[in-house]
Amino acid sequence: MPDVDADDDTIKRYVVWHYRYDPDRHERRNVTLKAFDRRNEYDQYLTARVEELRAAKAAGRAEADEQIGGTTREPGHFLLPSVGQADGPLRRAPQPDRRRPLHRAEQRQRPIHRWCGGSGP
Repeated sequence: MPDVDADDDTIKRYVVWHYRYDPDRHERRNVTLKAFDRRNEYDQYLTARVEELRAAKAAGRAEADEQIGGTTREPGHFLLPSVGQADGPLRRAPQPDRRRPLHRAEQRQRPIHRWCGGSGP
């Protein structure tokens, strides 16, 4: 069972994480425990960690908010657009001088204002 890097974006990997308090960052977050390249090893490890956490919660050694979970990361996972970047990370912002061209119907319905300096008709 060779070690697999959870951030290696060239291979399909199964990542196990533990939602807990991270003293280094002073916050609760998903802390990566281990990554696997084989599904059966991932399932065995995940099941064992879940059972350990249940026992720790029952004994009062773990907080109620702690969780063990896992995810599958396909190759190219980090290149996919994240939430809020629906068009992709390299989308250009619209330029302020670009204007939407008017439809022909809008062009026809535009009022024409004329000013003829002088007295009324």
